[in-house]
Amino acid sequence: MVNPWVWNKGVARRVGGRDGSLTLADRACGCLRGYRSLKNLNDSRLTLKEFNNFSAQTLGTVSADFAKHTKAIRSIKSDLDYIFKHTRYEA
Repeated sequence: MVNPWVWNKGVARRVGGRDGSLTLADRACGCLRGYRSLKNLNDSRLTLKEFNNFSAQTLGTVSADFAKHTKAIRSIKSDLDYIFKHTRYEA
């Protein structure tokens, strides 16, 4: 029987039985590793989902303040441009 997971007979002998096939215990360990990986990915997905929800709420809260501050900065820039233009040509 050819095992698609093992590509080298030397590696197959070390991992599995005499003929290079994986034992039941090796297959079970592989399944457990896969389960743990999926669990870790699911935990990461949930964490990212919670962070995205938090970010959306925070954006909703600060967007009005951001717009107000942006308007103030543009006004300040306009005032400074006016002052620079008049002080530059008067000198």
